[in-house]
Amino acid sequence: MINELTYETPERPGETEAGFIETKLKEYNLLFVPPDGHMPLYIVCRKDGEAVGGLLGGTYWQRMYVRRFWIDARYRQIGLGKAIIGLAERLAAGRGCIFSGLESEIPGALEFYRKQGYREQMELPDFPPGLTSYALVKQLEKPVIEVQNSFSFDSALGKFQLAEDYDADAERLIETELANFIEDSSPNEDSVRLVTLCRSGGKIVGGLSGGTSYRWLAIAYLWVDKTYRGQGIGKRLLAMAEDEARRRGCVHSRVFTHDFQAPEFYLQNSYRCQGVLPDIPPGHEQYCFIKDI
Repeated sequence: MINELTYETPERPGETEAGFIETKLKEYNLLFVPPDGHMPLYIVCRKDGEAVGGLLGGTYWQRMYVRRFWIDARYRQIGLGKAIIGLAERLAAGRGCIFSGLESEIPGALEFYRKQGYREQMELPDFPPGLTSYALVKQLEKPVIEVQNSFSFDSALGKFQLAEDYDADAERLIETELANFIEDSSPNEDSVRLVTLCRSGGKIVGGLSGGTSYRWLAIAYLWVDKTYRGQGIGKRLLAMAEDEARRRGCVHSRVFTHDFQAPEFYLQNSYRCQGVLPDIPPGHEQYCFIKDI
């Protein structure tokens, strides 16, 4: 069977290959844990009908995550940020979430999150180069009363309306404005997809998908069909990804994996544990492994 296998690192991998690997790994996860129950969570802040801030994130496995959080420079330092994230946390707790988590490398943002009760759970040095990215976590309290999904925030600068309200235009605004802010605060570099594949008779029987940015390889998914496990396929796929990442100028690699997935595999391939996030999913642990490549 081993002689039938072929390997490739597509120069321009598409959504099809990456999506296939993601789907297969999620199917594997369901052997150990229930579906993650992912739901998006959007908070939009408006003044006189204009979107001037908001939070983009979601909830899964009793955990809230923050993906994007931005406030117009005209309206900072008036308590609006605290109100936005507070509404998001209450709504998430109403969905049954017990933790909130996010990542940030901007010093001013770190101080803000600390004031809101977040604590550093893990740090990722030199990401972006010259900075340190922190994973921050906060335990959420269950609401004692029913949570409303909108309210008005009054300040010396006027009245703001905060609401759980998806709006494609507001989402694009938040994405764009935050990207501009980050570019002014830290090096900006878009992630470039990276995929390695193993085929048997043209059929994908194993694969790795991720991306490279800031001189880091970020591994998102690694999967091998159960029929082909134990033949070193995972190790070869990982080595191919590291080789391609080095070719792109990367000097580090990182991956998040759960206790029911592949922690021993990464340790055997010279990765070291950088941090542990508890209860992802509930009753399990998620590990961050890193390696200098």
